[in-house]
Amino acid sequence: MKKTITLSLLATTLLIGGCKPSPKKKSSSSSIEVTSKESPTSQIDSSSGATPTTAASSTSAIPSSSSTSSVTPGSEIIEGVFIRMASIEAKVGVKTQTPIVDVYYAEGHSSEEFDNPLTWDTDNHSIAICDQYGRVTASSKGIVTLTCTSVVDNKSASVKVYCYNSESDFEKAWKRMEPTDTLTPGDQLIIACPQENKAATDDCSGMKLHSCNVTFNADKSVMTNPNNAAQFVLGTDYKGRDGYNLEVPEREDGTYLACTNEKKVSFFDTPKATSNLWEIEYNSDQSCWDMRSATTIDGWMMYNKNIEQFAPYQSSETEFMIVMTLYRLTRTFK
Repeated sequence: MKKTITLSLLATTLLIGGCKPSPKKKSSSSSIEVTSKESPTSQIDSSSGATPTTAASSTSAIPSSSSTSSVTPGSEIIEGVFIRMASIEAKVGVKTQTPIVDVYYAEGHSSEEFDNPLTWDTDNHSIAICDQYGRVTASSKGIVTLTCTSVVDNKSASVKVYCYNSESDFEKAWKRMEPTDTLTPGDQLIIACPQENKAATDDCSGMKLHSCNVTFNADKSVMTNPNNAAQFVLGTDYKGRDGYNLEVPEREDGTYLACTNEKKVSFFDTPKATSNLWEIEYNSDQSCWDMRSATTIDGWMMYNKNIEQFAPYQSSETEFMIVMTLYRLTRTFK
């Protein structure tokens, strides 16, 4: 069960499982350039999608000072927590909003057991501090990590906070991911085909990602106009399984990209299904970024020029079948 913490509501949701994923080697080191989201401080509500959900209760999201849980010691109650924001921007002296967090409860447990499920902290108090609701106040320019931790089972989730005095303190750009880059949870990515000036949208009608026209600079290293391209937020699995989640939080009908079969994709409203897990790594043999399902479904993400859509295909590159290229939103402080 899931509890979504916002400024005003808590909701619990029934979630589904999936098939067993195949092994994957993931990069854990941070990249030189840091990533962000265009509107990271906006609030996004949880929404129902491809999998059924059941609203269980709603109450105030402001936690009280104590827990009302009475559970068997040693049993797992909280399976995982997610911060549903790619990043947060904090202007010096201005308190941010409470981050949106999903709390996933083990079967038989729910949000009613706790008045206060989470604690919050930042990793550099000289740059920014936070209150008990996760609201950040910055005192100087810089980058900090905001972490929430469950009061039981010690499950945690983190998000980068970019503290600034004015917008001129940093520059944003959608940059092509290079062979030496590494993926970091919270990265915001666009799936593109620069050869055809196309990028994937979040329209998956027909079980493929439709495309839109985008523009690039001369050498295709920077996407200068993403147009209506889907901006996927990269996340790790809540149970520690191999693979990444790709979420478009703004979608109203499912937010997590899933591979249900070769040539077929969809969006689910839960990260619990293993069909939502993706292997994404640089393939040095093929000199490209390789994105494919972390399940037994084969095929890497490609752009099909004939139908102008993206999907996982068991195909070599041809004139009409092109392996996707990843672009990442980066922020560089001046």
